[in-house]
Amino acid sequence: MNFRLPRAQRVASRRDFLRIQQQGQRVTTAHFVLIVAPGPAPHAPPRLGITASKQVGNAVVRARCKRLVREVFRRAPGLLPDGVDLVVIVRTGVDALGVAGVEAEWASVRGVLSRRAGSIRKNT
Repeated sequence: MNFRLPRAQRVASRRDFLRIQQQGQRVTTAHFVLIVAPGPAPHAPPRLGITASKQVGNAVVRARCKRLVREVFRRAPGLLPDGVDLVVIVRTGVDALGVAGVEAEWASVRGVLSRRAGSIRKNT
């Protein structure tokens, strides 16, 4: 069984990360900053990019946080509409949350996130 995110659902280039962070709309939670921006094509699947600075923890902690974020994104296919990119900036304390904690935190801002994603898609 393969649980990896397909290449089409990943933000990989630095140029894309910078574009999303400059043009996107932010949704802030206690442990994350979620930035949504228009994707490369209107019918492309939503893409995910993750950043975790050294302030979050050492390499082991940052890797665990990124795995948690990828798992929650993979489990929530209807979180974002097609044609939208999401960059998640991880803050400290995510490693203690677990999958259920991350899902609950994202569920609390799901409405705001979908409204912002919808307004982004209308403007493109």
